[in-house]
Order: sequence, then structure tokens, then C-alpha cells
Amino acid sequence: MKIQINDKDEVVSFLKFGDRSEQNLITISDDIVPEDFIYNFESCKYLYKDGQLILNENFQTQPSPIQKSTEEIISNLAQQLATSQILQAKTNAQLIQQNAMLVKQVADLQSEKETTNG
Repeated sequence: MKIQINDKDEVVSFLKFGDRSEQNLITISDDIVPEDFIYNFESCKYLYKDGQLILNENFQTQPSPIQKSTEEIISNLAQQLATSQILQAKTNAQLIQQNAMLVKQVADLQSEKETTNG
């Protein structure tokens, strides 16, 4: 998981999957993430201190924004899924390319070995 914190060490956002290189994100182990973190997350509700995620004792619940319609929620989820799928496809393409390069290197080494051993 990756988190973004502000200058008060408050967690202002997080990513479970993917990456946003334009933001300064901190990669943390899932072992330190409270079980209810994702379901109860609100910006600034948690602090990242000494390598741990803890509840912010000074956190005050913000007034609820206007509820989004079901269509908006579905649209947002679909957009998040599409973004995740694009990132996964890019990762897959990189891995396939790396695999092809490794296969070529192995073939080159085998050819060199045969040439050397005659």
C-alpha cells in the first residue's frame, strides 16, 4: 500500500494498487495497516508515525459532502477499474519484454558456450 502524508504526518490519501509518480507516496507494509483502515478512511484520520499507522486523536469528522448518486459512484468505480487495468497491462507488457530479453540472453550464452566448447 502507498500513502500520502501532509506536513503534520496525517495520512491524506492512499493507494492500494497502482502508482501515482507525480505524488510523493510512501510505500508501507500491509502488516501495519489496521483492518478497518480502508473502510473507515477519512483524510487526516490516521497518522503515520515511527513507521506505524495510528488513529489521530485530534481528528474531527468533517461534515458529510453531498451524497453522490449511484450513477456517479458506479462511474467513478468504473474509471478506477479501467485505470487499474491500464496499469496492469503496462506492467504485463514490461514483464513480457523483460522475459523476451532474458530468453535472448540465454540463447546467446548457449551459442557462445557451444562456440567455445567447439
